[in-house]
Amino acid sequence: MLECKFRPINEFPILTDQNKKKLARYHGSIFTNVKDDYYVIAAYIDGDFEKVIETMKEEEIIKECIEFLNEQKKLKKVKKKKEFYCIYGDLLNYKSELKKDKEGKLYIEALLMTSEKKNSLFWGEGFEN
Repeated sequence: MLECKFRPINEFPILTDQNKKKLARYHGSIFTNVKDDYYVIAAYIDGDFEKVIETMKEEEIIKECIEFLNEQKKLKKVKKKKEFYCIYGDLLNYKSELKKDKEGKLYIEALLMTSEKKNSLFWGEGFEN
């Protein structure tokens, strides 16, 4: 499985001197084709994509990366319960693509759907469609 992680971002993209960063931002637009009880987040995802770009298609890389992020959510347990807590919610791909940053490193620019309306790891709050 391909290891990935969210790239921390500022609350406001044009302000670069902010100290506090979070992993993603809830998108404020209306997406009519998003499932009920799901909310769109915008995120950048880092990973070692240069190693696998020759052997895997872009869609496969994105799919494996989202699967890895969904597996990561199973690491925390809810206090007093034996079930797992979803760190990011149930993540599904809405629209994603591989891009290169200024240094030439590959990353994923992603619009993902999450089942959590309000997550302390993300800026903002989920928008009702």
